[in-house]
Formats: sequence, C-alpha cells, structure tokens
Amino acid sequence: MGYSAEKVEEVVGQVRTLADQPFVREVGDHYAGYWDVLGLQVTVQDDAADGEVLRLRNELLRYLDRVLPKGNDDFAWQVGFKRQSKTIEVLFPGDEVRSETDVLRPI
Repeated sequence: MGYSAEKVEEVVGQVRTLADQPFVREVGDHYAGYWDVLGLQVTVQDDAADGEVLRLRNELLRYLDRVLPKGNDDFAWQVGFKRQSKTIEVLFPGDEVRSETDVLRPI
C-alpha cells in the first residue's frame, strides 16, 4: 500500500461532491500515513433523517469500494458519520449495503 496525494485528492473531492446534501453539515478528512488509511468524517445536521444518512452511506460505500476495494494497492479508508456530536455509523471497505429503513443509534 502507498500514499498518493493525487489519489487522496481525487477520492476526497468525489466524497465531498457526493456528500453535498442539505442535511450534511461538514466533511472532514485526515490521512494516517503510518497505517495508510484515509479517514473521512461526515457530520450531519441534528435533524437529519436516518434514511437520508443511510442513502448517503450506501452511495459512499459503492463509490469507495469501486475505487479503493478492500486489499487494494493504494490505501485503506474508513468513514465515520456523526450527528449531535455522536458517532452513529462507521463504514469500512467491504461492508454491506444497509437498508434505508434501518435505525441509526449512537455507537
């Protein structure tokens, strides 16, 4: 695995584009070089509906698993979702799509 500034910028840019939704407050990113992991944090509005968040979660999963599948040669990734300052979901390579009718609770 290895760091590529261009690949990180490409992925972060696309994640920001996909997350450009009215219920998303902020998208943060950090590359942990020691572990070769791109960490992304999606903070949603306090009143964001679970279905909206899960729809975005699934869309990000499909994108990230396509461009950076589990075990790829570039780097790993993870996405955290926060609402009301609490983590409500953490997404990793190879995770399954979730139903938009699922209920999100603080982890």
